[in-house]
Amino acid sequence: MSSRLIEDLGSLKDVRFHAGAGASLADALASRHGLFLVDEHRALLEQSNGIEAFAGYIRLFGVQTTESIDAVVWNDPDCWKFAWGDRCSGYWCFAETAWGDQYAYREGDAGVFRLDAYRMEAEPVDTLNPAY
Repeated sequence: MSSRLIEDLGSLKDVRFHAGAGASLADALASRHGLFLVDEHRALLEQSNGIEAFAGYIRLFGVQTTESIDAVVWNDPDCWKFAWGDRCSGYWCFAETAWGDQYAYREGDAGVFRLDAYRMEAEPVDTLNPAY
């Protein structure tokens, strides 16, 4: 799936790819941070460690990188989450829109959630039929 996604994204204007992350990077996330990426996400990061689309309107964060937003740094509670109290705790954000909507995994859940930029309330995203 990720190869086709890369091809589809590459056909759009204003898409920026980055050098891929090694497979060991996802393993490091699991061992250091207790985070296990779904296979599709992991494969995508191996091809491009961060992606900006539509001139940066939508961003998929990279991991341990300086070329794009680093998801490990972004998810540090002192980076921005402190401003929302407990609303973001338990979520690991991996993408965002320019408006500030966050896309995240929730601890103990295999799904993807959208955290609204203005309320930081989570709603599940149907990844097979995305509405956003």
